[in-house]
Amino acid sequence: GSSVSTQSTGEGMSAEPVDNFTLPKCKNRWLTSACVEESRKFLVLGDRKGGVHLYRLTENISNSCDAKVPLSSIAGLHGDNGISQVMSHQKLVLTVGRDGNVRTFKIEEGRLVIVKKYKPMSGVNWIERLEQRDNLNVMYYFHGQQFKVTVIESGETIFSVECGGGHRSWDVLIDEGFVHFAYINSPKVRTVKQQITSNLFKRYGTVNHGSEIHSAVYYKDLILTGGEDCTLIAHSQDSAVQISGHISSVRSLCVSDNGLLFSAGGRGSLKAWYIPEDRTDLELVSDYTIVSNTHIPVGYNSSYRFDQRNCDNDQRVMSLDCCESGDAGFLCFVACGLSNGEVYLLGYTAANKFVRLLSDNQHNCITRVKLTESCPETRTLLLLSSTTFGMIHGLNICERAIDSRFSYRLHSSGINGLDLRLGPSPQVLTIGDDGDVIRSTLSAIDSLWTPLTCCQTYHSFFCRHCC
Repeated sequence: GSSVSTQSTGEGMSAEPVDNFTLPKCKNRWLTSACVEESRKFLVLGDRKGGVHLYRLTENISNSCDAKVPLSSIAGLHGDNGISQVMSHQKLVLTVGRDGNVRTFKIEEGRLVIVKKYKPMSGVNWIERLEQRDNLNVMYYFHGQQFKVTVIESGETIFSVECGGGHRSWDVLIDEGFVHFAYINSPKVRTVKQQITSNLFKRYGTVNHGSEIHSAVYYKDLILTGGEDCTLIAHSQDSAVQISGHISSVRSLCVSDNGLLFSAGGRGSLKAWYIPEDRTDLELVSDYTIVSNTHIPVGYNSSYRFDQRNCDNDQRVMSLDCCESGDAGFLCFVACGLSNGEVYLLGYTAANKFVRLLSDNQHNCITRVKLTESCPETRTLLLLSSTTFGMIHGLNICERAIDSRFSYRLHSSGINGLDLRLGPSPQVLTIGDDGDVIRSTLSAIDSLWTPLTCCQTYHSFFCRHCC
């Protein structure tokens, strides 16, 4: 390929070659998209096999016929359907692929460095273009046999037409409240015009996660959510802020009364965020990785994707809960339940540090944890956890150590929801895959809680309760 320089003369427009480029060897040697980086020093190309290539541009017109090789190439980044768009924005390079993903790069020392990957909309696998209109992000994409235009912030589809799906030439124009769409449906060129109703471009004050949402909590007038796309979103009535920081999915959130948000998920990652008074953004104040007590035994199948030194990376924090601390050394206590069956109690200090206090193993994936101060006089904590085996496990914790344990099987399969209400007659509410909602009672002896007694079961035979 080549780069072309154009200039205007009194007799019209003229053009002459500036640079020549060559693509690395690949099965399908043609380009699908290109852009000149904002500094005009680099050219970024996307190819038919999903690869991205970076070239340096010549500042002055050259008569050299030598073809330039790429400074940096990443092959197959967006899959076999290729890259549909490359653009430069705020000193970053964005690539949009027909695998439904968007990737962000920065250019460092003549190389492309991946900064972020995300999926703008769950279930969409063929994105053609992203565009900003009226401060909103608009996505053009094929879904099955249809071409659609959707506002990402609201999730509202403003245009949809049956056209036969991807692998065709097309163009679209949004102008004066109408969408004009032209496409080739062999052997004809067809055009479609549709009116946009006035409320479809309205900003709804929310930003969508790119895929499923795993957890949501309230803090004053904020709704905080964490999702499979590795991000947190703080929603208020008139705006939303999306926060990155996790390298894997965010499975659970909990918030303390003093404005600390705890988030956790894949790779054993646990983070603490400070919620400022104006609640416009979250400030990361602590980052902690939970190192599992469970190790892969010697002689385990060597095809396992993590070796023994890194086996902890495969553990997910499935549930979090926190409570205020009566201990002068900590602001609050945080309970974590892991996918390998381990339960941890951590203390969080005024210096924004996590301190591991104790752990216990329930041998089945933890689905929910609940933590509360059951006796303020003796500073006794009660930590309840539920598992995929239908069990409830209780730990009475005194002076940062386990005083006693109890276990009780309530459901015939996994427990998906767990709640606790203390008072004169403490009660535990659980819901499970077996379709049952069970209310149980706890009794106390010397300020320590003893096994549950099932007092009422609500059956729902036709569905599984999720939360």
